[in-house]
Amino acid sequence: MATENCNAGSQRVAGDGEVFTYEAIADAYAAKVDTKVWNTEYDRPAVLSLLPSLSGIDVLDVGCGSGWYAEYFAEQGAHVTAVDITPKMVEFTRRRLGNRARVLWADIGKPLEFASSSFGLVVAPLVLHYLAVLEPTLSELYRVLKPGGVLVFSTHHPFADYRLFSPASYFSTELVEDTWDVGTVRFYRRPLGAITEALAHTGFVIERLIEPMPTEEFLRRDPASYERLVVYPGFLAVRARKDGGEL
Repeated sequence: MATENCNAGSQRVAGDGEVFTYEAIADAYAAKVDTKVWNTEYDRPAVLSLLPSLSGIDVLDVGCGSGWYAEYFAEQGAHVTAVDITPKMVEFTRRRLGNRARVLWADIGKPLEFASSSFGLVVAPLVLHYLAVLEPTLSELYRVLKPGGVLVFSTHHPFADYRLFSPASYFSTELVEDTWDVGTVRFYRRPLGAITEALAHTGFVIERLIEPMPTEEFLRRDPASYERLVVYPGFLAVRARKDGGEL
């Protein structure tokens, strides 16, 4: 559910801390996310490029935020279940989707008791970096997928966070704090190997891993950030499959 990762005020935070939610910044986030170039012209095109056909498929939207992805999936003919840990985001998505989606409060760090192995697709855009440990959540996402089902997610590029926070070791995983244009957020920076190994350990097979490039519209609206992103990566997008056949 991230927007732009602004550099001002970045600092390391000791310890695991509490689970971060967007409740304090939900209104500011929702007001900007659907026009923010980091979302509309960078993250979303990358995530959408990794999706299978959506018509008739059961989709779990993890960290649905204010509902843009859930609405897109519904418009493409998917059967959508959307979840978020932030109550305000759940309400935003419910108002946006009405009866076109099942929208629930859920903590993805815990078992998803509402779900069985019925989803053909799980999508988690800019969500996993809020988790201190990836394996329990990835194991649960693996469980709720049907055989051959697909997980698509985006996250902060490890190199981008390494440049931003300058840790003593690239290979550490640590809680960090950053100030964005919508407020202060906490998330975990980790090396690329920690992400790929967590996927492997939980049974996923990586099909594609892409480092997005900003669009021409991004260049028109934010040339300074565009010039940075065509030199240094900002996000990472991954498509991984649950073993068991083709979707």
